[in-house]
Amino acid sequence: MKSLIRILLIFSAILYTTGFVAQDQPSAKRSLIIAIGNYPYLGFLNSANDVPLIKTALESQGFTDFRILTDSSATLSNILARLDELAADTRRGDIAVIHFSGHGQSIPDDNGDEPDGVDESFCAYGAKPWVTDDYHGEEHLRDDVFGRYIDKIREAAGPEGQVLVILDACYSGSGTRATDIITRGVDNVLTERNSPKDFTIKDETALYPAGVTLNESGFAPLIVFSGARANEKNAEYKGAGSLSYAFNKALTNPRGSDISYRGLFAEINSVMTGIAPAQNPVAEGNGLDLKIFGQGYIEPPASYPVTDIINDTLIIGAGTIAGIHPGARAVFYPAGTTDTSKTAPLFTGEVVFSHPLFAKVKPDFKPANFGGAAYTACITEAVVALDTVRIWYGGASGNSDTETLKKALGTSSLIRFVKENEWHDLAVTKSAGANLYTLTEISSGTVLADSLRIGDELTTRIRQYLISRQFAMLDLKNERIALEIELIPVTYDSKTGKTEEIADINKYYVNGVFTAGKSDFFKIKIRNTGKIRAYFNIMSIEENGKIDLLIPYVRKNEDPSGYFIKPGDEFIIPNFLYRFRNKSGKPVANEILKVIASAEPIDLRYALLKRRGDDPGEKKGQSSVLEEIFGLADDSQRSGPLKALRNEMISTYTFTIRKVK
Repeated sequence: MKSLIRILLIFSAILYTTGFVAQDQPSAKRSLIIAIGNYPYLGFLNSANDVPLIKTALESQGFTDFRILTDSSATLSNILARLDELAADTRRGDIAVIHFSGHGQSIPDDNGDEPDGVDESFCAYGAKPWVTDDYHGEEHLRDDVFGRYIDKIREAAGPEGQVLVILDACYSGSGTRATDIITRGVDNVLTERNSPKDFTIKDETALYPAGVTLNESGFAPLIVFSGARANEKNAEYKGAGSLSYAFNKALTNPRGSDISYRGLFAEINSVMTGIAPAQNPVAEGNGLDLKIFGQGYIEPPASYPVTDIINDTLIIGAGTIAGIHPGARAVFYPAGTTDTSKTAPLFTGEVVFSHPLFAKVKPDFKPANFGGAAYTACITEAVVALDTVRIWYGGASGNSDTETLKKALGTSSLIRFVKENEWHDLAVTKSAGANLYTLTEISSGTVLADSLRIGDELTTRIRQYLISRQFAMLDLKNERIALEIELIPVTYDSKTGKTEEIADINKYYVNGVFTAGKSDFFKIKIRNTGKIRAYFNIMSIEENGKIDLLIPYVRKNEDPSGYFIKPGDEFIIPNFLYRFRNKSGKPVANEILKVIASAEPIDLRYALLKRRGDDPGEKKGQSSVLEEIFGLADDSQRSGPLKALRNEMISTYTFTIRKVK
């Protein structure tokens, strides 16, 4: 089942490309707080207690414009009217916060845009849990409708504004009191009480619904905080929503407001670790690295969050695939630390075990309140246990260029320069009569890049090759996790957006090799033949070293918990097309699709997220976490959280596609 967060991210920009613009008038800070607890037909919640928590927290940040709907005033018509009013009042550069506390429920899809047959919805006042003669969902606010209203507010605020959505609700909770814990959400899909289970909730992996325009350069960036993942219950704490409580504590923290939304979320996560340890709060959106409620961008620190503590051993959300190996040294800071140079470390430790996607760290000592707070880790002394890439430089201008190249690449132990007669992976050769160079992979004879200068252009290509090779070589298998992946060729009409399957897939095989051109489009079909639910990531790896995380969509900071498939289920990933990027006139090359399936969500944003360069619309000046860990870059970015996987419950699948002109 999908998270309602995802429908909001549908309306977030693919890539935030607009810089900040000075405002003639100070931006206004506006809010809409919706809290429903005294439902006439659903379980009681303490949502009324969330209102002062949210209001006080926002007042500490200079908010004075509050629109509040509680209980009987929060009917669907009133909620939509207030959202419309907020959009009408919002001006360019304004900051808007929309908070919802209450129940959520799955409801049968009404427009055919959901492959699982259900929408997610908020339960407004008067909502009933079942279809009756006089009720058919009139007080349920559907996710796609809510998303369109948020879209109006974002458009009004413009790229200089911000929109924060806080969801203290869930869609899988029982809505009844379990001992002293109240959870938010309605179990059943909204159908007739005794109807057959026609609406089995299948796994949702849609990226975008049909008909949604993704060109949103004029929209405000979006940030979404949710109290729990889609498959978790959202518990109350001390008679209030756990997220509302944590939001209040984090925002009124003496650390002040000079932090990013990512830093704020780390503070929230720290609080929730203590009050709701069974929940994984979620932060998504394309504005996570913006300064909260103000102008500016805050570069995230080069660090990894601690995702779990087991028997005094800390679990961090990255492992060998990010260059973290046993023996590496780590320094730990409070969660949310944005500048380690100005923050005293809490303690140190050593990596004692490293899985491809997480690592275990034994602390040198345990500080006071160990385990009662959230931490972030920085790797200070890396241990490299990956294959060294051997480079031969064949330039004709002497050793000066070799030294220049070595200096540009830094001191990474992954790189070794060799002589011509020694075995090597890459050859750097100089073009005749020009100060330009060609980079060639020796084993395949593939020209990775040509006409490159000795500085940044060449070193960037070598770095890309190093990183892509580590991902391409990743090979893991677990007998309980088994997926079948199928590429389905389709025709695509760019004017209408319609696709049509091509029956004869055999035409894409040339001498037994799957072959595709730049005008070929494909859908991806997934089937779970294993024994357990499988979460999955899909990435593409090009021979020139470029890596793209296709699912989940990395540039929107999508949480990976929404991408899973149950045993026996199969589906075509909806509203998702893939085309190999080989351009006309370029040499033929191979491209790898890598599918990583796991028993728990894996957050590959740790390894793949790019940091912001001088020009947000360009890729130049960006580096990945892997580059930083390997000593190939200065900066990186993380996001989380990631729960540690048990018993290496991961399987990987690799597909090589030959690209032609």
